[in-house]
Amino acid sequence: MRRRWFTISVASLVTALVLLAGSLIGPFLRAGLTTRAVSYTIVPAKVEAADEVYSFNPGFGFNAFGVVTDGAEAEVSYALAPDGPWETVDPEAAYEGGIVVAYGNELWLKTDGSSAMVTFIDSKPRPEDGAHAAGKLITRAEWGANESYRFTSNGQVRWPPAYIQPKMFVAHHTVTMNNDPNPAATVRAIYYYHAIVLGWGDIGYNFLVDQQGRAYEGRYGGDGVVGGHALQFNPVSIGIGVLGTYTTEIAPCPQAEAIAQLIQERAEKWGIDRQGTVWAVNGTYPTIVGHRQVSATTCPGDGLMHHMWTFRYYNPVVREY
Repeated sequence: MRRRWFTISVASLVTALVLLAGSLIGPFLRAGLTTRAVSYTIVPAKVEAADEVYSFNPGFGFNAFGVVTDGAEAEVSYALAPDGPWETVDPEAAYEGGIVVAYGNELWLKTDGSSAMVTFIDSKPRPEDGAHAAGKLITRAEWGANESYRFTSNGQVRWPPAYIQPKMFVAHHTVTMNNDPNPAATVRAIYYYHAIVLGWGDIGYNFLVDQQGRAYEGRYGGDGVVGGHALQFNPVSIGIGVLGTYTTEIAPCPQAEAIAQLIQERAEKWGIDRQGTVWAVNGTYPTIVGHRQVSATTCPGDGLMHHMWTFRYYNPVVREY
């Protein structure tokens, strides 16, 4: 993701340090029909306060949390117990507003002295989560999208849909948990984080796909709606958020096949040559790319780039007996 939530200037950071002196600001509690969340802002007392440990108890069990940092190289690690084990938050994901899927009641966080905002999310796992079979697009209603998140308090749409003739596909990994026990809850958490915490008014991806091969409707508005996933390429592309982290691990076959099927169907609908190239924004690109091919990022990871040939040449085999 390349849309930013905030930037801390030097002046504002210095002012914050003077006024807040290492305190935690918050929490700011938000509630919804399907999700609740609480946010805290970390402002270290000293910029050089590396590895200072902050502990949090949001007051409810969470299934995800988001971290937004003030620098693309900020180092943040977390643990679900005071004595660890400690896990590193992907710096790119933190800078660009990603979430971490982790189930717990408390969290311990360390930074390298950078300021950060951490948001705990409980997207309320439901009995019907996981009931949908692979091969069918799960609608927003079916995965539990709270459509009130798209509106301001006076009823205005936060991010009005705009429509395009898409020319290409951009694949992303969401840098969330592999072997996720409840992907639908993760989709709801990403939606809440994008729509409310980052203030976009909706989820940025046009579609999402989990490791079991289930595809989810993303951005509200149906086919052709402009998403928010790759900056200037948004108006010419369909963004697919692939649930999981594929920095090195290869995306599982059911997930790769579901992505390939989704791309094939939409390519046929929009007349996109999956093996072709297209002029877009500032140059010629393949019609199916990973995020790293259009932006300065490592997304979607080597383990998803591994499947690009499959996405371009996928052809389901129909056998008759």
